[in-house]
Amino acid sequence: NKIVIGFVFSPATLIVNLVPSVAKSIYKPALNNLMSDGLTKKAYRQTMAEYSAMQANIGSAFNMAKAAWRYQRSGLTGDTARFLEDQSPIANKHGGRIFGFFPRALLATDAFFENINYRGFAVGDATGRAYEEAAVLVAKGRASGELPEDKVDAFVDKLVKKRVKEAVEKAYAPDENAIDILEANAITRGLTGKKRENFILNELEKNEELFIKATNDDGKDYVQDLLFKRDFSGNGAASQLARGYEQFVNRHPAMRLMGQLFFRTPVRVFEEGIRMTPMLNLVSPKFMKELKGGPGVPKMRHIRAQGEAMMGYAIAGSVMSLYATGNITGSMGTNYKQTRQGENTGELEPYTIKFSDGS
Repeated sequence: NKIVIGFVFSPATLIVNLVPSVAKSIYKPALNNLMSDGLTKKAYRQTMAEYSAMQANIGSAFNMAKAAWRYQRSGLTGDTARFLEDQSPIANKHGGRIFGFFPRALLATDAFFENINYRGFAVGDATGRAYEEAAVLVAKGRASGELPEDKVDAFVDKLVKKRVKEAVEKAYAPDENAIDILEANAITRGLTGKKRENFILNELEKNEELFIKATNDDGKDYVQDLLFKRDFSGNGAASQLARGYEQFVNRHPAMRLMGQLFFRTPVRVFEEGIRMTPMLNLVSPKFMKELKGGPGVPKMRHIRAQGEAMMGYAIAGSVMSLYATGNITGSMGTNYKQTRQGENTGELEPYTIKFSDGS
């Protein structure tokens, strides 16, 4: 299966993988905080904290991406390639370096975005909670006269930094599967006996900081949703069916060649397409439940549904407005054969959009 996938993937696959990851990393923090708290000072500070943490963590995320390429594992969430959902890299002697190039490259890019978005989520969430705590403490301090007005800002800053530091420390833990990961990697290198043992010990000593895992479940769900990698919960008939199929093909890999070569990611992409399509998302029970919120619905899921609904309807409304004013058109032809011929020769554009400056 991995050899087949190695031939299916191409540089275009890497680009297709990068574009949504970059876009969602840019707009998701602002959109989520806007949906959570509106245009408030808390939302602004939480958003800025999230973006700042993401930028500050680029170097560390790049190192984690290199580790994912080297060990063929994403240490933070424990995932392997999003298209395979299993734990068996190709041995080098069987052409692993060649056939595994694109799957490893995809895994490395995913590891990079996992790390910057997970750190951003952890810091942003801690910042928001700290400002809520600070607001309560400042109000009490002012009422009792124990907190002078000229010391309020310093008190708030100190509290926020303290809570963020605590949250970051709690967001990570040593990966207890590090030895198993390194042993599997040593096998792909053809190492045996003492050489394998020395390899494992040396890698642990040199890269101890890379063998960590995420402990914030909300953060893990956030990055796995962002990268279309979230596992099937098994709640509901459709989810149970999808989970059962995925487990079946993992036990019988040859079945992939007779059906869907990739499964989890296409399903998640299709699901998000439904969630962001106006009117169509109304027939999705899960989306409507999360959009409504209430008991049993995690806050982050509720916020995500609100953001997807707002973005979907905003895009649809913009397109309809442009169409109604004549600023966006189709090919402007009535004979589809002539229109297609004109498009093929480059004389006609399939779609046109006019901007405010007339271009």
